[in-house]
Amino acid sequence: MKLNIHYISILVLLIPFHLAQAISNDFNDRYQLLNKSFEDIQSRLVHYGFENIAVGIDRNNDVWIEYENRQYRYELTALKEILTYATQHFSDFDSVTVIPLHRNIRLLSITCSMQDLQAFQQFRISSQEFTNKIRLKQNNQSSTQRFYQTEKQNSSFLRTDIVLAPGYKVQFSRPNDPAQLQFSFAPELNIQLGTGLLFRSQFVVPIYDEFATNNMKPYFGATYLNQFYRLPLGWYVSGSIGHFTYNRNGTAIQFLKSLTNGRFMMSGRLDYTTASDYWDKNYDLHYFLKSSYYFRNVDFATHISCGKFLFNDFSWRLDIMRSFGEIDLGFMMMTNQEIKVLTGLHISIPFPAAKQGRPTAFRIIVPRNLVSDYRYLPYDSAYILETGTNIQAYFQKLTPIFIKNNIEDLREK
Repeated sequence: MKLNIHYISILVLLIPFHLAQAISNDFNDRYQLLNKSFEDIQSRLVHYGFENIAVGIDRNNDVWIEYENRQYRYELTALKEILTYATQHFSDFDSVTVIPLHRNIRLLSITCSMQDLQAFQQFRISSQEFTNKIRLKQNNQSSTQRFYQTEKQNSSFLRTDIVLAPGYKVQFSRPNDPAQLQFSFAPELNIQLGTGLLFRSQFVVPIYDEFATNNMKPYFGATYLNQFYRLPLGWYVSGSIGHFTYNRNGTAIQFLKSLTNGRFMMSGRLDYTTASDYWDKNYDLHYFLKSSYYFRNVDFATHISCGKFLFNDFSWRLDIMRSFGEIDLGFMMMTNQEIKVLTGLHISIPFPAAKQGRPTAFRIIVPRNLVSDYRYLPYDSAYILETGTNIQAYFQKLTPIFIKNNIEDLREK
C-alpha cells in the first residue's frame, strides 16, 4: 500500500510537468506552422515597396509588423496601407502593433485591437472613438517579448537614390534692389550605408542668380555623412561630418529628449565648423538649445531656441508652426542686441508625386516637399546650418499627437 502511494505521488508531481510541456509544444507547433504564411505576407509587403519588413507574434496572440516607407510621400498613407493589410490577413489575432522605421530605427509603436481596427475601417465607429482606443507610444524602446519573428526582408542597405530637386531663393526689401531671385538645379545623392547611417551629397547647377554667390559655376552643396541613434528613455542623437551649407566644413551633433509621449521635446545642437578647409585652425563653435511643444487636438507647435548661431550672433528665435495635413505654414521671429526684432515665414508644400518608384539598388526620385524660408529683412541672424542632424525632421510627422489629430487619414474614404 505504501508503494502504491509512492507511485501515485510521483504521478501527481509529473502531471503538471507533462501538461505544461504539452501546452508549450502545442503553442510552438501552432506558430511554427505560420512560418511560411508569414514569409508569404512579407513577400507581398516587399512587392508593395516597403523595406526592412519583419513580422512577429507574442504569447498574447498579438501580431507585430515593422516596416520602413521610402515610397509614399505622406507617412500616414503608408501606415494606412499597412493597417488595411493587417485587417485582411491577421483577423484571427487579438491585436496588431505597427512599428514604422527610419533608417531601420524604430520611431514609435501603434497598437489597437483587431476588432476596433476593423470597425474603424468599416465606418462602424467614429474617428474619435478609435482615437480613444488606439495606443501610440513614442518612448518605449523595446516591445513585448516576441515568441516568433521572421527575418527582416527587403533591406535598405546600400540602396542609392538620386533626388531631382530644384533650388530657389528670394529676398525682398533690400536697400538697392526691391527683389532678388535665385534658381538652380540641385540633385542629391543619398546612400543608405547601414542602420541609421546615411551619405548625402548635393550638386548645385545655377540657372539664374541675382545674388552672384558662385559666379554661375556649378559647385557641391551639402555633402556629409550622418549617423542617427535611438537611445533608451526617449533620447535620440544625430551626428554629421562633412561639408555643409554656407560653405562650412566640420562636424555637427544634436541631442533630443522626448517627453510626455512626444508632446514636449528638448534638444541641443553643437556645430564645430570652419569657412576654410578641414585643416584650417580657425574653427568656430556654435550652439543652441531648443524646446518644442505640440498642442493637443490641433496640429500647432511652438519652438523656442536660444544660443550662438552661425554668424556668431547670440540670438533668441521663436518658430510657430501650423500643419494642415502635408502642408506646413509657420512664422518665425528672431531678436538680439543688433537687430531688435526680425520676422519671417516658413512654408512646406508637398511635391506633386504622391508615390515614388519602389526602392531598388538605384532609383531616381523627386523630393517629398518643397521647403522655403523667407525673411522680411536680409539680416544674418539666427541662421542654422543644414547638417542633416535635425532629429525632428526624421519623424516625418509620425508622432502620437499628429497621428491622433489626423486619424481619419488612416482609413479609405
